[in-house]
Amino acid sequence: MTILVDDAGWGCAVGGVLIAAYRVETQEFTAWEIPVTDFQGDCFTHRRYLSTAAVCTHRCLDTLRVGLPPHDAKEPIQICSGYIHSETHRQHPSFQIVKITGPFQARIEQALLEYLHKLGFPYQGSTEEYGKLFFEAIRWLKGGNPNRRGMDPDRVKLAKWGWQTFSAYRDHPYRKAVEIARAMKRRRPFGEWQ
Repeated sequence: MTILVDDAGWGCAVGGVLIAAYRVETQEFTAWEIPVTDFQGDCFTHRRYLSTAAVCTHRCLDTLRVGLPPHDAKEPIQICSGYIHSETHRQHPSFQIVKITGPFQARIEQALLEYLHKLGFPYQGSTEEYGKLFFEAIRWLKGGNPNRRGMDPDRVKLAKWGWQTFSAYRDHPYRKAVEIARAMKRRRPFGEWQ
């Protein structure tokens, strides 16, 4: 049997991130949430989401009753290469890093849609359409008008506002914000995220 581990929600401005595990042969699925608060303020600055991702991975594997290497490994574990799994990769160098596709990818993306709907963000498209998902998230955070300055105060609590570029989207009309965010990304030191 093979276990896959992946994430969903990293590029969405609304909500936290889901970490999920999937047993290929039986299609067993479980997911845990990295809370949005890990992507805000000091928690984001100190990259708490990386250690929380590792905790979520362990919870997923516990739920599926997976033994961990080096002592109890009975099933190979394959994990997405994404940055959010950095701490998990460090803790478990024996996990094989792979590109996740197929039924598990579809299942975690569906779980993300359900999670976003529970938060009140009624996104209907594919979460694989990152540009559309990001635009719709910003529009929703701005109360339906992506060109508005400022965001709905109740909705912004559900945003990943720790991102360096978030202020550009919060304070400017969408097209202008895209230009500002691109300039901010060009100026940031190598290795900084969002």
